[in-house]
Amino acid sequence: MRIRRLKDKLGTCGVATGEVDLIETYAIEIAGPPEGFKLMMEALEFSRIHNAMAAVGLQRRAFLESFCFAANRQAFGDTITNYPMVQTEIVTILANLEGDLALACEAAQCFDQACQHTPGDENSDVHTWLRLVTALAKYQTAENANRSCRAAIEIIGGNGYTYDYVTPRLLRDAQVLTVWEGPANIQALEILRLLGGRYSGFALFKTRIQNSLQGLSPSSSLLAEAVRKALDECEEANTYIQSDANAAHRHARRLMSFMAKLLTAAILLEVADEALADGNDRKSLIARWYIEHALHSSQNHGIGPQSDWMFEAFDRIIAEQVESLSAASAD
Repeated sequence: MRIRRLKDKLGTCGVATGEVDLIETYAIEIAGPPEGFKLMMEALEFSRIHNAMAAVGLQRRAFLESFCFAANRQAFGDTITNYPMVQTEIVTILANLEGDLALACEAAQCFDQACQHTPGDENSDVHTWLRLVTALAKYQTAENANRSCRAAIEIIGGNGYTYDYVTPRLLRDAQVLTVWEGPANIQALEILRLLGGRYSGFALFKTRIQNSLQGLSPSSSLLAEAVRKALDECEEANTYIQSDANAAHRHARRLMSFMAKLLTAAILLEVADEALADGNDRKSLIARWYIEHALHSSQNHGIGPQSDWMFEAFDRIIAEQVESLSAASAD
């Protein structure tokens, strides 16, 4: 084996990337053709889930850095976390973080289920759903990691742009998450394959969301109705795409983004309803914020008194984060 070169990179500098020549290298065949390709596809799904988890981790660090700075930053006679525009940015980072964590865990759970399924049946519903949810998770978490890391720098300000802070490294490391294991266009093509032809991707997607909405408490009914309405719109969009091959490639990325947000909203609402049963409404507030903004279910793009609830509930939304930070400081 000969190392040809190590590459200079924008980010992930703690992990070496290079080119290696394998010269008369001994290798063991793990599986004969065509099983090797199937194993590689399984490894790709696993690495995409890793990518999603890494993106969630970056979002978590971006939230911690921005919130901890803002909670201790005084400007114009007050802590800046008391200003509505800062609250909006912080809650947006947190809502995307919790939504993406739920979506990444959905993909991880599906991977575990697929591993227990019949080997070699890659066209089964279990494997179809795994490929679909993994592509959605990989795409959305990577995009949001970039947004959250950029927002963290903005909240911190000029210092956040310097290497005295960790935020420049977070932003540089986040860039590769949209590239590794297939960029957005590749994920969109994967989605298109799974929604048509011999696959039952959209039926599985629809069923998963409907299952999330079943049995919700009356207090979640308005949010559930917003998700149902979005599901109807998504189904209409998919029908249009399936009827026109040119439309499919024109709108694939938009459909993928819509589906990722819709699935995330449904899972968040499902988790929030379980927490409500235990007397905790914080996750319900997160789900409400996410649904109103990601699915555009609020009037006038959220400009009006209908959106003022978040500012009144800000302390409750971030309460668990403050408690975890306090506990960590005590340790």
